[in-house]
Amino acid sequence: SDLRFQSSAISALQESVESYLVSLFEDTNLCVIHAKRVTI
Repeated sequence: SDLRFQSSAISALQESVESYLVSLFEDTNLCVIHAKRVTI
């Protein structure tokens, strides 16, 4: 397939994915601390 992406589009996608994962892990970390666990 002849798929082409602009680098700015890739950057925007990466930015949003990173932001989502960071917030997900922040929430996960709060749950871990609340449950007094050491690992996720």
